[in-house]
Amino acid sequence: MDVARSAFAGIPGVVAVAYGNIGKFGGKTQVQGKEFAATYQRIDENYLPVMQIPVTRGRNFSASYPSDANNSIVVNETFLKEAGWAGPAGRSVDFMNIPGWGTRKVRVIGVVKDYHFESLKEKIKPQIFTMDPALPLGRFTVRIRPQRPGPVLRDLEKVYHRLFPDQPFQYSFTSDLLLKGYESESRWKKIVSFSAFIAILISCIGLFGLAMLSAEQRVREIGIRKTLGASAIHLAGLMTIDFMKLVVVAFLIAAPIAWWVVERWLEQFAYRIPVTLWLFVLGGGTALLIAMITVGFHSVKAALANPVRALKNP
Repeated sequence: MDVARSAFAGIPGVVAVAYGNIGKFGGKTQVQGKEFAATYQRIDENYLPVMQIPVTRGRNFSASYPSDANNSIVVNETFLKEAGWAGPAGRSVDFMNIPGWGTRKVRVIGVVKDYHFESLKEKIKPQIFTMDPALPLGRFTVRIRPQRPGPVLRDLEKVYHRLFPDQPFQYSFTSDLLLKGYESESRWKKIVSFSAFIAILISCIGLFGLAMLSAEQRVREIGIRKTLGASAIHLAGLMTIDFMKLVVVAFLIAAPIAWWVVERWLEQFAYRIPVTLWLFVLGGGTALLIAMITVGFHSVKAALANPVRALKNP
């Protein structure tokens, strides 16, 4: 692994290289008689810098301290909270129930800032980083310059096949892995967006037809009102207000249903935005504006028509 890391690091366009275990594994952790579940990950001293995970207290693993491999761990902030510690200084974990690790005491040398190593649907769990050689490795983490990913990947593949001729070259970008965790949400976003567009289009066509029918049915009324001195703005508003009432009634029916659906959907996320009132006010205002624009054409046209012609027609 060290030979491969050095070879990868020498490729132009590669910023830094680290390695760790594939996926993640967990187990029960006992700290001063308190037991809770934690996620374990074996890494090297370069992993946290490559992933740009900041160490907020203490220090990272270092080759200058050979004992780090067997006797030291780095934990996240959630681990401190679960353990009830104010800081890592002088702290140790008494027992880790992980195959190959056995029962022993390890020192906490550093704390990393909490970050989402799982989906946002999950709460951040206590996490432990270790360099223990008894735990498996299997994945390189390579940070490359984004300007030329194609040539860098080709060079990485050549070096990889030279070092591991019997293994297939497989890679994935972290951004793609993150997006893959939200494929369902992305698919639903497209479905809901398309459905909303179709619903708005059909509604506008219906409103347009109703406005035209209403204008034709009230043409004599509008002519009389205009003859008696009603302004075009007053007449346009008079015709529009009836449709605005329908939109308000529809909003009052739809808003509670939308709130209930969104609340149920957001419940599957551990970290979520609040469903605030202004979101519904914005949605209702947008619906009113769309309806006003749709109906306004016929309303203004009828209000500006010659009242004499309207009164002469039977």
